[in-house]
Parts: sequence; structure tokens; C-alpha cells
Amino acid sequence: MARLGPLTRFGPLTWALALGGVALLVRLPLLVGRNDAPPNSDAELYLTLSDDLVEGRGFDRFGHFYTPGYPGTMAALRQLPGRTEDALVVSQHLLGVAVVAVIVLAAWRYFGRVAAIAAGALAAVTPLMATSEHQLLPDFLFGALVLAGGLLLAEALTRAPSPPLGLLALAGACFGLATWVKPAGQFLLLAPPLALLLATRSLRATLRGSAVALLAMVLVLSPWLYRNVDLFESPTMSNQSGATLYNRAFEVDGLPFPQESSYANLARRVQAQGVVGGRRYHSRFNDALVDETGLSSREAWNVQRELALTAILRNPDDYAVGTAKGVARSIWDLNHIESEGLNLRAELRREGRAVPQQLTTWTWMASMPLLLAWFVVSLGGAASLLLLFVGEERSRRAAAALLSVWLIVTLLTVLAHGGMWRYSMQLAPIAWILGSAGAVAVGGELLRRIEAKQAGRVSPVQARRW
Repeated sequence: MARLGPLTRFGPLTWALALGGVALLVRLPLLVGRNDAPPNSDAELYLTLSDDLVEGRGFDRFGHFYTPGYPGTMAALRQLPGRTEDALVVSQHLLGVAVVAVIVLAAWRYFGRVAAIAAGALAAVTPLMATSEHQLLPDFLFGALVLAGGLLLAEALTRAPSPPLGLLALAGACFGLATWVKPAGQFLLLAPPLALLLATRSLRATLRGSAVALLAMVLVLSPWLYRNVDLFESPTMSNQSGATLYNRAFEVDGLPFPQESSYANLARRVQAQGVVGGRRYHSRFNDALVDETGLSSREAWNVQRELALTAILRNPDDYAVGTAKGVARSIWDLNHIESEGLNLRAELRREGRAVPQQLTTWTWMASMPLLLAWFVVSLGGAASLLLLFVGEERSRRAAAALLSVWLIVTLLTVLAHGGMWRYSMQLAPIAWILGSAGAVAVGGELLRRIEAKQAGRVSPVQARRW
């Protein structure tokens, strides 16, 4: 402890408030100004859906494609003064400040002070999470709900002798709320079973706890599932899987299109046009299927799904390589910022030389080496795997919960879509907690080995063998 110096003088609540305050200060310039949805973007569609909800037209414009959680949030924020877009961005940034504090408190509870301060600092001062908060898209809200569910699952698993069913139910309910925001939350059905199996190594405890968590999740989802069964005969939250899988197979992986398909010529023609009006290949191909072949939107999505599955089954090696690349990119995304963040930084610079803007841009630029250092010492996040095998049982069980959530959502998102930077940012808080804790575990193990060797408790032969 003496080596940590000032870090030992304050407790978790003090550090949570301090880093939350830093996060708020860095985000101050982002709380003012006008925010607009890009034309022909998903953000514009979400705003359109929120208009429908507020004006009593319901949620039928896009049928079975979008889930109502994010448009519903927009509709609720319309009750505040000012523009909905601005209220949403401000709300997301304030939620981001709260997430920073939660990261510190949770990481401290399960993995100790150093991991908590490191993970909280990354969330507070780097531009990654702030950029995700600034977008008029559901990714950040989805990630906050997934973090809440993951931490509830972790808390349940750390309670001895068996996980409390009430906490498992709350975790499942949080995962259900996340699924209302984004259909990718359906993947979280697999997180409690994997986490319980890793933590308890008991089939009985896994089946019992999983049943409770999954029942709570399904109950939360049941109103929307009932609506989709009634209207579309589909017990799923969304029919996006056809579009996303088509995107993964033909845009991300570039797999050969099934030439025997009656839609092959149409697909080639649409693909040759590239991006038109900001709309990508899979979206325009769906429109072409509807406009030129007379299919309904639902039938067109199903056609895309079948074509993608055919291509994947014929090219499993390419699909596996693409999956590995997608997961690797999701990990690398934790270390750098893409065009959205660069554009946001340039926008702040254009707005003048006021101190808040300068403070934010300088802080972001200074924090980039911090991200790189974290990426190196955490071995690209791989050090978090060590948490399953070292340390106290409490820490191992919490790591099992958070690793399960991160792995399930990341892997299945890549399998179904291929991944994007903003999808990686959904899970950045969990990844920063795990990576920081893993780096501390690796460093602590090395330090113990060195000290033991210096004290003569490890023979030279044992040291060389290690």
C-alpha cells in the first residue's frame, strides 16, 4: 500500500465523485450548442418514430424492424424545454458522468482501487465514451443498461453460498430493458448461463439461476414479443437479422453471391452503385427487392437472410476468418477513436478559443497515450482472462459475470453484423474494468514473483522454470 502513496488516502466514493467531476468538466462544451441528425441516417429515423409516438400514430411506420426503447426515450424527452435532439445529447452526457462514477465504485468493490481508478479515468478523460454519448443513436444507452445488468449479475454471483434469485431476476430485467433499446440485447439470453457455469461450476445452480434470469428478461420483453407475434407471426424483437446478416456476408466479408438465385442480377446492379445518399448496399437492395419484384419489406428481409446463410454455409472458412478479424477489431477499437470523435474534436475547435473547449480538446489529445498504455499493459484486454484463475473468489466470480456479458455481445454482434466502432463502444466500460483489473493482476503476480525470488523463497531453478 505504501507504494501507492496518495491513492490510498481517499476511498471509493471520493474517487467516484472526483472522476465524475472531471468527466463533467471535460463534457461541458458538449452540453451546449445545436445537435442535428444527419439526413437519411438511423438517427433521423429514430426521431421520426418518436414523432409518431408523440402524435398518436403509433409504431407501425417501420413495422418489425426497430425496437421502441430509443424512440420512446426521445418521446419522453420531448416534454423538456428546447429541442429533442439537444435534450437527448445532454441527457446522455449526464448519464455518461454517472457511468464514470459507477465504474469506479463497481471496479473498486470487485477488483480494488488501482483498477477502479484506471478504468474510471479512461471513461472520464478519453474521447471514446464521450463521443458515443454525443451521438443521436441508441448505442450508449444500450451499453449503460448492459453495464447495469452485468454488474447486477456480478453482484449476484459474488454472494455466497449461492446467487440470490432476486439479484439474478434484476439482472435479467436490465438485459430485457437493453433489448427494448437495441435488438442485440437478445444475445444476452446466453450471458447468465455462461456466467453461472464459470462461477459456480455447478449444473444445478446454473440451470436454476439461469431460469430465473431468463424468465425475468422474457417477462420484460413480453409486451413487444406479443405485438410482433400478433402482427408478424414472429416471436422476436426485430427482423433486423436479415439485413445485418446480409451486410456481414456480402459487405463486410465480400462472400460470393449465390449465382443460381433469381435475385443475382439485381444484387450485382445495386452493389455496383456503391453508397448512394448515405445508404449502403444492403439497405438499397432491400428497397430494390420491394420496388422491382413486388415483395413486401418482411419478405425482402427474409430473402436477404436466406441468401446470406447460403453464402456463409458455402464459405465457412472465409466467414470464420472474418469473425476473428471482427473480434480483433472490437478489441482494437478500445484503443483509438474513429471519424466520429475526430469530427467532434474538430467541431469544438471551430467553435472558438474559450477555455472549456480548449480544456476538452487538450485533455482528449493528452489522454490518447493513456489509452495506448492501457492497451499495452492489459495485453489488449487479454489480461482479463487471468481474473478467472487468480485472486479472491469474489473477484473471480465478478470477472466471470462481466467477461460473459462482454464475450456474448461482442462475439454474436460480430457473427451477425461484422461490428462497428460504435458497437465496440457499447461495451467499453466493461472492457476497461476487466482490462484494468487484469493488468493489475498480471503486475501483482509479477511483483510477488520478484519479491519472492529476492527473498530467497523461490529457487533459481524454479524461477527459470516459471
